[in-house]
Amino acid sequence: MLVPNDAMRRVITSQTVTAEGLKRQAVEQWEMTTLYWDAMEKICAGLCSLDDALAKVRKDEFDARPGWMFTELGLPHPTNRAESASPSLSYPHAA
Repeated sequence: MLVPNDAMRRVITSQTVTAEGLKRQAVEQWEMTTLYWDAMEKICAGLCSLDDALAKVRKDEFDARPGWMFTELGLPHPTNRAESASPSLSYPHAA
């Protein structure tokens, strides 16, 4: 659950931000984990199947991988997620 702070509230109530823009900002600035990546973690933990998760959750339209993943796998952090497309890759821990 993402608990909004004052900066988030200002963005949420802004009439110029779209839902997708808010999601991108939440991932990039506030380290939110999207439903897609949360589902991938649950698959790896054996809590649900890939088919079940993909039937309920749509893939992010930008690179929304959690920040911890870059560090854990030794990957460079993206400089601007807002401009990067969602990578065509599988979850790195999936069998």
